[in-house]
Amino acid sequence: MGFYDILFEVSNEDRHGILLHLEGESSNVTQISKSLGLSLPEASRHVSRLSEVGLTRKDSEGLYYLTPYGGLVLRQLRELEFTTRHREYFTSHSMEGIPPEFMKRIGDLSGSSFTGNILEFFRQIEYVIRQAEEYVWLLVDQFPLNHLTLIIEALERGVKFRILEPRNRVLNPDLDAMAPEDSDALSRMRLTPSVEQRMVDEVNAYTYISERRCVLAFPTFRGENEYRGFTSTDEISLRWCRDLFQHHWNEAAQRKPAPTVQVRRGKLSTKAGSSRRTTVTGRERPEQDAQAIQD
Repeated sequence: MGFYDILFEVSNEDRHGILLHLEGESSNVTQISKSLGLSLPEASRHVSRLSEVGLTRKDSEGLYYLTPYGGLVLRQLRELEFTTRHREYFTSHSMEGIPPEFMKRIGDLSGSSFTGNILEFFRQIEYVIRQAEEYVWLLVDQFPLNHLTLIIEALERGVKFRILEPRNRVLNPDLDAMAPEDSDALSRMRLTPSVEQRMVDEVNAYTYISERRCVLAFPTFRGENEYRGFTSTDEISLRWCRDLFQHHWNEAAQRKPAPTVQVRRGKLSTKAGSSRRTTVTGRERPEQDAQAIQD
């Protein structure tokens, strides 16, 4: 049997359903027919065809079970089933740059739910931070200032953060509009030992992860984060998101700490032209925190 023969056999909805049923437990034809709502002749015909191509076998007691080959094919089908189920999303969103080993495991996200509403997507991110007791890992295109209060509350609970941002990130326009107390809070948050920060060359997926929940989105073909994607609390999906984050974390560069500037009270440490002002500019250096430098 060749590649296209296998595709033909598993393309039938009933035969695919039998494979899924047998993944959980071995069964005889009667049990299979009741479980899938098939007549006995239909169930018998389908399991016979699956056995002919080596996907199932029958033991001496008349119970059908998946062969190792059948289990492998079913696992590979799960990857295709997930992307097909969300074909509209993946038609307009790119997984380019995702490491091949994670592409092959994309079916691990089968237990996740798609969230197409932007407000609901933001609520799911809030749940990640609110419910966290141990850690929150963020792989983002820019720091989520709209969740700053929740992040600070989580830090006060003892939650540890890891933040990955692109090396050449676009500066969040909300920085200029921040109230002084929020700006101070951001600076303190950036410098606390409970927050580790690293930089990557490019963000190919946006992830928000705690020990309980993950929120995941992929960029559009224009490279934008439009806050639509997948949320999950099941362990298999969580593992996929954690492993992807850890992969990028291990390859990321350490973010440089802000330099210390010594200034005597009442005197300027540097004279800049006739204005006699000290000016600190950090926006051209994304590997340093401009707000922390200014503080």
